[in-house]
Amino acid sequence: GLGDVYKRQAYKHLSSVESTYDSAVSSVVSEMRSVLREYNQPETIADQAWSYYQSAKSSMISSLGG
Repeated sequence: GLGDVYKRQAYKHLSSVESTYDSAVSSVVSEMRSVLREYNQPETIADQAWSYYQSAKSSMISSLGG
């Protein structure tokens, strides 16, 4: 049906922007790590940010049926 066509198109679009977002988030997380190291803080929050991004992304993908 039409819904499936829409989902497929949305999924294609999502996977093409996915790598862009991955690298953007990845560089933000790296930046966080640098700052945390500079102040001798644990990097836990950077790990949590990355995990949160990964789980948000996978739930978005599964909601599109990917």
